[in-house]
Amino acid sequence: MPGLAFAVALATSGCGGAAAPAATAVPADDPAVAEAGRFVEGFFEAYLTEARMDPGTGRVTSALAEGGYRDDPRIGAELADQIDALREAAGEQGLSADPFVCAAEVPERAELAEVAPVDAGRMTVRIDMWHAGQAIPFPVTATVGRSGDGAWQLVGLECR
Repeated sequence: MPGLAFAVALATSGCGGAAAPAATAVPADDPAVAEAGRFVEGFFEAYLTEARMDPGTGRVTSALAEGGYRDDPRIGAELADQIDALREAAGEQGLSADPFVCAAEVPERAELAEVAPVDAGRMTVRIDMWHAGQAIPFPVTATVGRSGDGAWQLVGLECR
C-alpha cells in the first residue's frame, strides 16, 4: 500500500566536512531540466512494465529490485549502496515495500509531476504513483545526477 511506513529517505548529500561551495543556479527553462524529467519518467515507465506481484510473498518483485540495480547504469553508486543497506537491515523477511516505487504493490502508472534544479549537476524529480482504487497519487521524489560520462543516474529516492 502506498501509505506504508517505509522509510526510504535515501539522502543524497554527505554530512560534516568542509562547507560545500555555493550551488550554481539553474534556470527552470534549462534543457537539462526537461532531460532529467524525461529520464526519470522513462525509468519508471520501464520499471512498471517489468515489475510484478509475487504471489508467494504478495510483494512487488523485479530483477532491478532484487539486486539488478547494482549493474544498472541508470542507478548511481550512492543509491545502490543505500538500497543494499536497507536490504541488509531487513534481513530474511525482506523489505516491506519495493525501494523504487515505495509500495508493496505495483502502481498502475507513474506520472511526471515536477522537476526542480538543485544545482548544475543535480535535479529533484517528483513522480506521482497511481495505485488501483486510489483517488490521490503517492509521490516519490527522485534525485538525479550526472555520471562520469554525463548520463543521468538516480542517486536518491524519497518516499513521502
